[in-house]
Amino acid sequence: MDRPNLSKTISPAARLEDWLPLRPASFYADVDIDLRLGTEVASIDTKARAVFLAGGEAIPYYRLLLATGADPVRLRSRARTSPFHVLRSLASAARSSHQRTARAARSDRASFIGLEVGGSVARQGYRGSRFVALEQRPMERVLGRKWATSFGRCMKSTGVIFHLGDTVT
Repeated sequence: MDRPNLSKTISPAARLEDWLPLRPASFYADVDIDLRLGTEVASIDTKARAVFLAGGEAIPYYRLLLATGADPVRLRSRARTSPFHVLRSLASAARSSHQRTARAARSDRASFIGLEVGGSVARQGYRGSRFVALEQRPMERVLGRKWATSFGRCMKSTGVIFHLGDTVT
């Protein structure tokens, strides 16, 4: 799944179902890749070159790729229901796209996906999308100082507000 594309569901015209997968399902079969999504692995025996699934099935392998993804940093809230939305799946993106009553978006990281969401929200007419980040410039570690400065100016022109060199407590 191309998770950066999840942020594009903020646009009402987006149809992610058509372009969210990195490759069509047929691609994996064509190149002899045994793709098993949503399958729980109980253990891996590297000497026997086998993966053991939670259901007991043993799958031998010649080469094995572990692509586990990453978990987002989740903020804690004192509220009874969390006011935070995490973009991790098509379902979570659809829920976020229905947040039409929101006046602003906020992210605790000036990350690529966070900034994409902020830009999408700003393009819909919501002003005051806010980003809190430790960096002095948004995306500086990725883009470098010069490009991050230019990128920050561009984002600010859409109504995005940065709180840089800071963190959320």
